[in-house]
Amino acid sequence: MKTRLQPQKAVVIVDGKEQTIAVEAIQVGMQVRVKPGEKVPVDGVVVSGESYIDESMLTGEPLPVNKTVGAEVSAGTLNKTGSIVFKATRVGS
Repeated sequence: MKTRLQPQKAVVIVDGKEQTIAVEAIQVGMQVRVKPGEKVPVDGVVVSGESYIDESMLTGEPLPVNKTVGAEVSAGTLNKTGSIVFKATRVGS
C-alpha cells in the first residue's frame, strides 16, 4: 500500500470565495488556504497569514519552522498553528 504525503483535497480561493477541489486540479498561480492541522498540498509561496510548518519529513529538522509572507512552503509538510494562504508555484509530481 502506497502512503501519500499529499492530501486528496485542497481549499483554493477563486474570486474571493473558497472552493474545495481535488489536489490534481490545482494550477500554478492559484491561491490555496491551509488551516492548522492540514498538510500543504503543493509547493508555493505564502501571500498572507503566518504559521509554523512541520518540515521534519523533508528536512529532518525536529522543530516547526515559522512561515510568513514571502516564505516558501513544500508539499507534504504539516501546518501546525495558523492559517496561511499561498500561491502555488509547483504542482503535480
